[in-house]
Amino acid sequence: MDSMENGKCKMKNEFIEIKKICSINTGKLDSNAAKNNGKYPFFTCAPQPLKIDTYAFDDNVILIAGNNAGGKFHINRFNGKFNAYQRTYILTTNEDNDIDYIFYNLKILLQNLKKSSQGSQTKFLTKTILENIKIKKLQKLEQKKIARVLSVIDEKIEINKKINEKLEAMARDLYEYYFVQFDFPNENGEPYKSSGGEMVYSKELKREIPKGWEVVSLNEYFDFIKGIEPGKKEYFENWNSDLVPFYKVGDLDSQKTVVYVNKKYLNNCSCKENDILVSFDGTVGKVAVGLKGVYSSGIRKIKKKKKIEINKMLLLMIFKSFDIQNTIKKYATGSNILHASESIKYLKIPYEEKIYKLYNEQTKSIFEMLIQNQLQIQKLESLRDFLLPMLLNGQVKTMDNGKCK
Repeated sequence: MDSMENGKCKMKNEFIEIKKICSINTGKLDSNAAKNNGKYPFFTCAPQPLKIDTYAFDDNVILIAGNNAGGKFHINRFNGKFNAYQRTYILTTNEDNDIDYIFYNLKILLQNLKKSSQGSQTKFLTKTILENIKIKKLQKLEQKKIARVLSVIDEKIEINKKINEKLEAMARDLYEYYFVQFDFPNENGEPYKSSGGEMVYSKELKREIPKGWEVVSLNEYFDFIKGIEPGKKEYFENWNSDLVPFYKVGDLDSQKTVVYVNKKYLNNCSCKENDILVSFDGTVGKVAVGLKGVYSSGIRKIKKKKKIEINKMLLLMIFKSFDIQNTIKKYATGSNILHASESIKYLKIPYEEKIYKLYNEQTKSIFEMLIQNQLQIQKLESLRDFLLPMLLNGQVKTMDNGKCK
């Protein structure tokens, strides 16, 4: 029973080990089992699942990356058919517990997992460590109430992410239609190439492009501004008013930073929400937009330096296109860590001002909506992360008919 103290509810804190409420298994596959166009999610130690053709599990689960450089263990929730890497832990629970409640507890315990992890360069989380993690013991009804507050926020975040995926798909389809298939509308409103528009071979691009188009080098019209790399002693894991997010190459996948640096770095290499960021070191060719803060030396901010009819939406599509991605990777050097700075001088595109301007006009509102949604996602994530520890620690309590539960 909870007691009353000065008119306030005093919660009785009891904790229970994960092994007593969860079954813990692992996947069986190597990470190279992934297939680009697979039907099912394939959970590895990466922040987001890959794809695969077959599934080995069909359940309502929590998935935890068992190893990751730096001891950052990604946690995911999934319900349905999937497959998993052999170092990915798969947690299920019984009908007496709410799996979302367990999931949110494990999210807040990420730092403890990091501190408990073993290994030198590649950190790994043992099953024993995971089994002995303790969370607050509550009745299932109270678990569900706490989890519901957080899951409503997460549901809205997922809706925004899906909207952004569709917005980007619309812009990508139009890009492919205009600048890959070259079926932009001709003077009669008909698709140029399909209706017999003349094509000529470009030696620079090694493919045919519409007659009258030119080939431009991106570094002639854009600056590729390199970021900075503060030392580890300058990283902070918790935000405060003197700090700003610091994005490394690995953060471009998840669109979320895990460390912060002093605001003084804003004077050096800062990025705004509508800036296009591309990785040129490490995992080269990652592209991101919607990030505000400071970025590392492995990333370049793409900034226009001369007038050209390429807006931010078009720039985003250009750097996600097959040709540009292939060029970045083709000229990258290095064995263990790739460096693609030399690729910049080889980045070229076919260009015709009128058609590029048309694409800009047709996608301007798409980019604006994409950025607005991304900003809302970040605000919702901040709200969720703010509420998360308070709900789980009992600082914010659920109420039933004005009574503490």
